[in-house]
Amino acid sequence: GSPHLLQCSGIGDDKLLRANKVDTLVDLPGVGANLHDHLQIRAVFRLADGVKTLNSIANSWIGSAKMALEYVASQSGPMAMAPSQLGVFARSSEAVKTPDLQWHVQPLSLDSWEEPLHPWPGLTASVCN
Repeated sequence: GSPHLLQCSGIGDDKLLRANKVDTLVDLPGVGANLHDHLQIRAVFRLADGVKTLNSIANSWIGSAKMALEYVASQSGPMAMAPSQLGVFARSSEAVKTPDLQWHVQPLSLDSWEEPLHPWPGLTASVCN
């Protein structure tokens, strides 16, 4: 990822770079430090037919056209918003000093960001750390 590219370019901990025969351009010891997994659990819910979600709007030609026109006309609407409409930070236990969990709710559902929205009204709730 990015830390490796920076280190190969000579930006990083001078001792580490020299040990790997990379000329140091910027001694920046924090590059690549404190990395950890960003684990996420996503729950996708199919809602009752007729419930208005981004799936039902975006999956129709009229809905897609309205979203595009609203964005072009006023830079507002679904195309101007972040996917997560609700976000909460929380601590997983009292032993943790700062929040280490993120909760997100999205008014849409899909299997992955590389896939299209589901053809039915959907909602996605997720938590990650």
